[in-house]
Amino acid sequence: MGSENVSLSESTDARIKGNGDLSLMESQVSRFHKRQSLSIFLAFFILFIVLIIMTGRQYFAAQKHERAMFERAFQEKIVYLNHLLSDVTDSIDGMRIMAEANLMQSRHGSRLNQPFEFDCLKDVLDQGFYTLDGFHFPIEENMIGNLTGIGSIEHRDNDFYRDIHMALNLNPLFRTISESLKNVAWVYYTSKNDFINIYPWVSSADFRFSKEILSHEFYTLGTPERNPNREKFWTQVYVDEYGKGLMTTCAAPIYDNGRFLGTVAIDLTIDFLNTIVKNFAINRGVMCLINDRGQVLAHPDAITSKDQATKTLDEILPLELKPSILLLSRLPDGKFIRMHSFNIYGGHLTQAPLQVLYYEKARPMATSVIDLIGPGPLVVLGMLLILIAIVFVITEKQFILPSKDFVRHIINRSQKRYAPILKESKIPKAWKAWFEIINTVFSENEELTHRILNQNESLDLQVKQRTAELEKEIEERKATEAEKEKLITQLKNTLSEIKILQGFIPICSNCKKIRDDQGYWNQVENYIQQHSKATFSHSMCPECSDKLYGSETWYIKMKKNKEQKSWQ
Repeated sequence: MGSENVSLSESTDARIKGNGDLSLMESQVSRFHKRQSLSIFLAFFILFIVLIIMTGRQYFAAQKHERAMFERAFQEKIVYLNHLLSDVTDSIDGMRIMAEANLMQSRHGSRLNQPFEFDCLKDVLDQGFYTLDGFHFPIEENMIGNLTGIGSIEHRDNDFYRDIHMALNLNPLFRTISESLKNVAWVYYTSKNDFINIYPWVSSADFRFSKEILSHEFYTLGTPERNPNREKFWTQVYVDEYGKGLMTTCAAPIYDNGRFLGTVAIDLTIDFLNTIVKNFAINRGVMCLINDRGQVLAHPDAITSKDQATKTLDEILPLELKPSILLLSRLPDGKFIRMHSFNIYGGHLTQAPLQVLYYEKARPMATSVIDLIGPGPLVVLGMLLILIAIVFVITEKQFILPSKDFVRHIINRSQKRYAPILKESKIPKAWKAWFEIINTVFSENEELTHRILNQNESLDLQVKQRTAELEKEIEERKATEAEKEKLITQLKNTLSEIKILQGFIPICSNCKKIRDDQGYWNQVENYIQQHSKATFSHSMCPECSDKLYGSETWYIKMKKNKEQKSWQ
């Protein structure tokens, strides 16, 4: 703002000096302060936008965090349900493995101990069935299930007794499963030989095998016609015949050497599933569990094990979602979907053909903002409005009006009108020093300007003198450089005509060859010719002649002739 005041003063000063119109300058000052007011408003507006952006970012960050926490909790429920159901499916696998292993051993003639409780099986002749009602010491009720069947236990074929023995041998495993899995209602084996072994033990007066049992899904879904791949399966929700309410069953077929015998099964009540979904997102939304038949297995309010009828998804959904039941059944796992003012999320279990569905009423934006980030941003916005009003008032009294007087004072001083400082009553205390500073600055500026003009004249003279000296020095240097270049050229020409052998020269001590810089060995005369301007004429010294030709007759004669000539 200080730079704007200076630039404004300079431009205004130029106009006043040009036309002397002080009123125009004051008009400019007025417009300047209007711009300042507008700037304050814009600053508030920008702060408001920044607050909105920050609130939005905080809201979306909180929403993202809330959604991540929700998804994590949802996946934990999925994992927990899969864990519970995997205990059931593992138990089914254990019963099937044990049953088929027992049948295999008895089929191949292995001697197996006859189950002790087999002798307790008795016919009820007048009613046409047999039962294990008459068990006795050391057998206790919690050790066995009650095996009941149609017909007589007497005079049956070997395969029938193998089947009976296998069913009775499952009793210890039935007991283990029932005690380890607290949500199990019944554990049993149903045979195509018209009998059932069911645990915990229940009197045949209350429940016994009937042909109708073979029409239930826990048996029919295991037959070769319905289950050629011999896989584990889950039934629809149904009402227990013994009065334990709504339940569902996990079962698996039993085969003896490729021959279907029956199914092992575990019945589960739905109460434990209700407990799981009730504790999820209380007061926010609803989690429910649905099977592949569209039946509801668990719901916080709509389903209990005491119900005497099953319910479908259509019966428990809000009215707005009922037209979209087909879409809900195909809901992708792990994705939020907005549908008819509802937020919907779903996932499928891996241990059973079940879908976990969650839906909640979408909250209005204002409610959502307050819920996620609290009322803080709204309070800040209100405080910001109050603050901007205070800033306007304080700015007008403490800055805008004094700054107008301050600019007017600068104009007067710039025109060298030495008007006295305004009355102290009109000037805020903080501004008084600035008015004094302006007087001091203008006085010092005038004095400094005068000194600068004098210094400039002296400096111009010194520059001219120094320039002349430098020009002379440059000319002398150019002449010296030219002479130097001439001598260097002569020296290069002289050196190019000189070849000198110097330094250490490697020479063979035997053949006297010399090694060059490339590592090659050369005759002495070749090396010298390459490294100097000397040339060679070849001859032979007397010593070498004697050494090479001393034994030759012609040489001896020639040497004697030379000696004779030298004597003469």
